[in-house]
This record gives sequence, structure tokens and C-alpha cells, in this order.
Amino acid sequence: MPTIQPQLLNGSAFFELTNQVLKEAGRNELASDGPHHAIIRIKDDDRVLQILAGPGSGKTEMLVWRVLYDLCVRGTPSDKIMVTTFTRRAATELNVRVVERYDQLLVQARKAGLYFDDPQVHNLRIGTIHSLCDSLLAEFDDEYMAAGTQLIDETECIARIVRAQRFDLGYNPNGAVVDKKLFGAADYWAISGIAGIDIFVYLEGT
Repeated sequence: MPTIQPQLLNGSAFFELTNQVLKEAGRNELASDGPHHAIIRIKDDDRVLQILAGPGSGKTEMLVWRVLYDLCVRGTPSDKIMVTTFTRRAATELNVRVVERYDQLLVQARKAGLYFDDPQVHNLRIGTIHSLCDSLLAEFDDEYMAAGTQLIDETECIARIVRAQRFDLGYNPNGAVVDKKLFGAADYWAISGIAGIDIFVYLEGT
């Protein structure tokens, strides 16, 4: 049977559509002779791309378009792309932005009479390094799943630390406010032992 070639966008059309999306979003279009095309465009001999820029300069936007270029122009399967960031909030924002920009790109493509295969952006692996490793282990490591290992969040982490160190923190069965001298000048914990340990953070003026 003949191999069915995926229907993709060419690079020029992709950047034209990108500029239309950015224009409607109230952002600056990408100059053809500027650095943004080189950042977004992916070549076969690419290895490492490092972008040094300050907050609000558009690093996330460039990363989103680079991912979409890889999907829509190069035809890389979405489940072969992994995008990681430091916090869950940033990962969620990145995931939402990729989907939003793809939807906007698709609208502009239809207006221009351009059609290409669905890149299945929802199959992208986007998350923190911890969540990505957890999902990969869950998918490929049977022993990991059998052991019932789970990734704990920040709240659970704090609760476990306090539970393990409760006496050092000044806990007693009757409930007590911990001496703030244990924690320095600014803040201290009030801990009660009812049905486990409940943590309340008090912040005093500094």
C-alpha cells in the first residue's frame, strides 16, 4: 500500500497565518528579517536553542509558536513533543496558550482556504518536570504503578513535614500556639492536633 503523506502547512504560509493571529490578538507582527522567525523555525540540524530575555518579553509566545511550527509544518507527532516548565501554574498557562493559538491559527487557515491535518495538540506532553516524569513512569513502568507511587503536591508535602516534625514545632495534644521565637521575627505556626494536624500560618507585620 502506498504511504499516505500528511498534509502540512509550508513555512511561509505558517508565518503569514501567525501574523494574522498576532494582529487580531493585539500583538506585534513578526518581521520577516527579525529574530523571531529564527526562534520559531525548526531545522533538521537544530540542537539547543537558548533565549535570554526579561519578563514580559514574549518568551512563552515564541515557545508556543515553535511548538505549533513543529506540529503544523514539520509534522512531528504531538505525543513525541515534551514541553516542561517550573510550576504547575506556568504549565497550565502554556497548555491553554498552545490550544488557544492553534484554534486561532486554524480559523485563519480556513479563511485563507488552507487545510492541513489535525496535529492533535491535546496529546502534547506539557507539565512540570515532576508531573511529566510521573506520567511517563505510570505509562511505561508496571512496577511503579503496582507500588501505588503518587506525586504529592505542595500542600501534602507541608503536611507531611509538619506531621514528622510536630514535636520540634511545639505541638502538644491540647493544642497550642507555637512560640514564634522558633521561627524568627516574621511568622510562626499555630498547630492543633484534632484528627491529624491542621496548619494555620500567621503573618505579623515586619
